[in-house]
Amino acid sequence: KILIVILSLITAVSPLAFVIVVAVVTPPQYSDSFFGALDEKYDRLTSVEGEKIVVVGGSSVAFGLDSERLEEYTGMPVVNFGLYANLGTKMMLDLSLSSIGEGDIVVLAPELDDQTLSLYFNNESALMAMDDDMSMMWRLKTKDFISCLGGMWNFASDKWSRYSSGNGLQVDGIYRAEYFNAYGDFALEREENIMPFYYDTNTPVRLNKDILGKDFYDFCDYLNKYIKKCERRGATVYFSYCPINELALDDGSDKISMAEFTDELQKNINCEFISYIDDYILDAGYFFDTNFHLNDSGVAVRTIRLAKDIRLSYGIVQGIIKDEEPEPPAM
Repeated sequence: KILIVILSLITAVSPLAFVIVVAVVTPPQYSDSFFGALDEKYDRLTSVEGEKIVVVGGSSVAFGLDSERLEEYTGMPVVNFGLYANLGTKMMLDLSLSSIGEGDIVVLAPELDDQTLSLYFNNESALMAMDDDMSMMWRLKTKDFISCLGGMWNFASDKWSRYSSGNGLQVDGIYRAEYFNAYGDFALEREENIMPFYYDTNTPVRLNKDILGKDFYDFCDYLNKYIKKCERRGATVYFSYCPINELALDDGSDKISMAEFTDELQKNINCEFISYIDDYILDAGYFFDTNFHLNDSGVAVRTIRLAKDIRLSYGIVQGIIKDEEPEPPAM
């Protein structure tokens, strides 16, 4: 109550001071939401010592890895650094760069659509995701930092409203931070495909050159600078594919157009592609609630295949992967 009174007085005197105090000083209000998982992912990224594997992407990474098992397969600590496509791939690249070091492996695995293959940035989502640790703002590029400053009044007003009423962001369903494990994996048990038609009919996956507009080539320029900076730090950067529900492929994703699509990716992204896209187009039975989110069986398949790709490309020779890929659950 005392803080509420003080902030009310500050608001009357200086709106700018109100924004700063609310954004930085008041307790986080979005911690229970899906956004609230970002600070723990960031903490793991910045705290793991020595060589590590960092998988960067969106929610298909969050819903698509068993990082503990990937550690066992590769012998290296793993950081699951994917959360939500609405944050944009660029933000995850920027947040990760300063923590990449000698001997690290960075696996780029964004969803294959025109938003995640662009420089898209959403300041509202970014501020909510950084609410638990506003120091992450300093890792953003100047343009996005300024964008966040521009959105700070709306953010502070919403946060203040939630704080003063005693109600943080209310979250229904499973999209909550509590369901992430210490590696950054979304770890809530999910056994089957729960989509009515076994794929999301509203978001078909188009694997053809039509989605590769100017934004894609600007994104590639930015991504290649990130890759070069990682390599200068002594890291190895790979590109792998996100999991894709085969039922979601639209009519334009035939073998010819898909080959043109992957060729265009490889021509414009300057790192080794360690995976074949066909290996990541999976039976619909492996998916959960979107065309990119895997259920438990799908996670096991994707983890084994990615581990084999990394081991083969990086030259990891200790041990062998004896685990068999599970069959997709019946639909």
